[in-house]
Amino acid sequence: MSFLKNLFAKKKEKEFSKKQRLKKFALKKINKIEKIRLSKKRFNKLSIIFRIFVKKSLRIKKQMTHKELIKEIESKKIKTRLKKKIILLSSEINQIKFANQRLSKQKLEEMFKKLKEIIEEF
Repeated sequence: MSFLKNLFAKKKEKEFSKKQRLKKFALKKINKIEKIRLSKKRFNKLSIIFRIFVKKSLRIKKQMTHKELIKEIESKKIKTRLKKKIILLSSEINQIKFANQRLSKQKLEEMFKKLKEIIEEF
């Protein structure tokens, strides 16, 4: 029995360290991107980090549209508040990317803040 306990403990520890490394990496990238002056370039990088972080954190293997991502998030066992934050940020990114919604500096800063909150909550 002790062997099984140790085996599961090691697996859990490995999962925890993977999650921590992913969080640390994503936050490091965000801090680097926030220093870029061009808002369009910053937005594109924010979008990429968001997609990669969510994909890896939720163990999603394929690229998804916004609607597919929502369905996938709804099926995952994560906090409802976190699901809402992910869906909201995904929706905002989608609107700016594909509906040609104007991107202000203030809006971009809010999006960075939301992304950091999502990363911290995972």
